[in-house]
Amino acid sequence: FAYTMASGRAGYGNSSTLPGYRKARGNDDVSLVLREIKSGRSEQERARASGRMRKKEALRREKGDFEITEEGVLTKYRGRAEEVVIPGNVKEIGKAAFVDLNGVERMLVENKDYDAQPMKILTIPEGVEKIGTYAFAYCLNLKEVKISDSVRSIADRAFEGCESLKKINLPTGLERIEEFTFFSCDNLRTVIIPAGV
Repeated sequence: FAYTMASGRAGYGNSSTLPGYRKARGNDDVSLVLREIKSGRSEQERARASGRMRKKEALRREKGDFEITEEGVLTKYRGRAEEVVIPGNVKEIGKAAFVDLNGVERMLVENKDYDAQPMKILTIPEGVEKIGTYAFAYCLNLKEVKISDSVRSIADRAFEGCESLKKINLPTGLERIEEFTFFSCDNLRTVIIPAGV
C-alpha cells in the first residue's frame, strides 16, 4: 500500500508494514489505520488524528457505547457499529449525542477529513419521545432511519448534513419539527410528514 511521509513524499509498504504502524498508533481497527495512511495527511496530522481516536476508544471501553442519564436522556454515543438500536430505557436523544461538534468544525472550517459515524441504519424504539438539536448531525453514512410512533418532537438541525439519507418516514405521532432539521441532506428525496405536525 502507499502512504504519505512527513516530507510529503509517497511511501510504500507491504503487509508487514501495517502491523508496525498499528502498534505505533495503538489502534486495533485495520480499516481506520488504512484510511489514515491513505488520507494524504502529513505524519503529524495523522498522529494527532490517531491520538484523538485512541482517547475516544479508551473512553468507549471505560464507559460503554451509550451514556444515559437517570432521567433517560441519551447524552452520548461512542460506539462504531453500522447498525444501531437505541436502548429501550431512553426517553430523549440529547443534543449532539451522535456527533463530535469539534470534529464537525474541523471538517467545515479547516476542510479536514471528518471521522464520521460508520452508522448506516438507525432504529429509534418505542419510548423515545424527543430527538434533540444536532442529535444525528453529520452522520455522513446514515442511510436508513426507523422512528417509532412514540416520538413527538424533532429539534432543529437533528439530521443536518446526513448526506447519505435518501428517504425518511416520520412517525404518525409526531407533533413538531423544528427548523433546519434536514438542512444539507443533499440526497434526501422523500420526506413523509404526518398530518399531526
